[in-house]
Amino acid sequence: MKTKIINSIKNNYKGIILILFAAFLSSLAQLLWKFSANGNYLYIFLGFVVYGLTTIITIVAYKFGNLSVLHPFFSFSFIFALLFSHFFLNEMINIYGILGIIFIMTGSILLGIGDS
Repeated sequence: MKTKIINSIKNNYKGIILILFAAFLSSLAQLLWKFSANGNYLYIFLGFVVYGLTTIITIVAYKFGNLSVLHPFFSFSFIFALLFSHFFLNEMINIYGILGIIFIMTGSILLGIGDS
């Protein structure tokens, strides 16, 4: 079992790093769109640029790992969005948000190490 986990990480680590970066950028793009709610078109444009970059990085990530391993890690974008909303929009994180983060991380890691 331990060897299987290590092999999965070795086989997919570049893709995992890239997909986590893409998840971060996806949340950043959505934060920019939130900032654009006041009519600032620059934030709308920047959000689309960042989201386009997210798409390119995601496609590249799939070259370095299996879809069934990498895609669950994209759910980390929910974690990044929660953190962005707390630090940039002064939204509160409650116990349900913390539990959600734990479940997302646990599920993503379990799916990620399930590579055959």
